[in-house]
Amino acid sequence: MNMLLETLTEVSSHPAAWLCVLAVASVAILSAIHCVMCPFVRGTEGSSDGFVPRYLDKPIIAGPVYFFVMLAGIIAMIAGLAMIADGKAPLIAFFIISAGICVVQIAPLRVRLAEAYDRIMAAQMISPDEVEIARERLRVMHYFNIAMSAGIAAVLAVALLSF
Repeated sequence: MNMLLETLTEVSSHPAAWLCVLAVASVAILSAIHCVMCPFVRGTEGSSDGFVPRYLDKPIIAGPVYFFVMLAGIIAMIAGLAMIADGKAPLIAFFIISAGICVVQIAPLRVRLAEAYDRIMAAQMISPDEVEIARERLRVMHYFNIAMSAGIAAVLAVALLSF
């Protein structure tokens, strides 16, 4: 724990460390833009004629890409912590750990967003009330995605400012 605190103290004096915060904040900004532009949230997604939900076509919604992305995020966090333990390149270790945290926190939200899109398309086959319920769930998932990205950026900023 002391090594992590010492690394944060060392990294906080580097202006380049703020690039990491900026990168994570840009993910939050892009998520907000995606939310505003999302045709499913706006109700302009089109009809569901011929729609076959993804979860009927394949047994696992997330699939192997999700598995490898999550695995890469975990490996990145472990590699960053190992770099800190060895005292090697603290700034790079900070970047790697931050990237790993973002991947592990945001990748599951992307899967849930994909599920919410499917719910809207499936709800179009049922009733307009179901579509509105599904659309509200999607909107909440978008807001949660924005909040998670912004929260990670805020925590990183506070960590840099605190040391």
